[in-house]
Amino acid sequence: IQYTLEQTRARIIFTFPQAPVSQLQQIPFLEKIAVVGMTGESNGKIINFSEVLQSPGSETGLPVIGPDDLASIIYTSGTTGIPKGVRLTHKNFCADYRGIAALNAIRPDDNLLAILPLHHALPFMATLLLPLFSRVKITYLDTLKAEAILRCIKEQQVTILVLTPQVLQHFYQGMKRQLDLIPWPLRPLLLAYLNFSRRLSRYVGINPAKPLLKKFRRALGEQFRFFVIGGAKLPESLAENLARLGFTVLEGYGLTETAPVVTFNPPAAPRPGSAGRPLSGVEVRILNPDADGIGEVLIRGYNVMPGYFHNEAATREVLRDGWFSSGDLGRLDEDGYLHLTGRLKDIIVLASGKN
Repeated sequence: IQYTLEQTRARIIFTFPQAPVSQLQQIPFLEKIAVVGMTGESNGKIINFSEVLQSPGSETGLPVIGPDDLASIIYTSGTTGIPKGVRLTHKNFCADYRGIAALNAIRPDDNLLAILPLHHALPFMATLLLPLFSRVKITYLDTLKAEAILRCIKEQQVTILVLTPQVLQHFYQGMKRQLDLIPWPLRPLLLAYLNFSRRLSRYVGINPAKPLLKKFRRALGEQFRFFVIGGAKLPESLAENLARLGFTVLEGYGLTETAPVVTFNPPAAPRPGSAGRPLSGVEVRILNPDADGIGEVLIRGYNVMPGYFHNEAATREVLRDGWFSSGDLGRLDEDGYLHLTGRLKDIIVLASGKN
């Protein structure tokens, strides 16, 4: 936080009473510290957030904003070095929203449950901008406890849940525990029937176990449509296990630098094991593909950032001739679906030249 504040020279910070407010007061360029949930009165730099809500608007009105103006600086985790500030413009976010909207995956009666932190690019787009611009409901929940999430999904009639693979794994484990309660030999017979029905549905488009799967789906309610997964590679076994129980899992791919979605599995034609097809307005190509078609994933489109904040060297490293170098390895299949295989930096090149 100290590094971010010093680099951006932020003038206002919004925080909670638990924050080290006395330390923040010592930062000279911070003009205001707006504390949400503060019980006392304002004092110098420190102001109660409720007063901000009551303050009169500016006489000059809202500022005029252009498409190329900076909308956000999102800092990377910095796990392999100093965090980089990703500069994203209003055009970047709007272009990414339009690409997602073109999939026609959102319905007027949808309700998206937001449980991931909004300072990450994926939940910021998927559980704030997307439903806001699409004029559909958003439900916010401040816990990751499975019981509370399940109760909220049913009570609030949630239709779409955006998760990382790790959180989705917790969901599946809860369902698996219910399966494990089924006595032997009924359990192996049930699983065999579900596996057979799943394979059959791939060829004939009809799942004979559909009436049985309704019982599993009741855990989330009949209204629930699908899971959206991003932030990391989805294990194929996890997606298959959930599909066997009648749940649709749609995987996408993106980076903070691409605002963030690049590819997504369309609900009408998902391809398990892939990260989906490029969004409308986004180009993906593979740099120097090997014999298997695998190479570095390059991305071009209006969703790609203009560069890193105060870091020209890092910007030049990843932006070349209008293409963003992702550092991810993958291949495009014959239908344009992206299959990710690893990270470029994870590869060790032997003296023989073998990767």
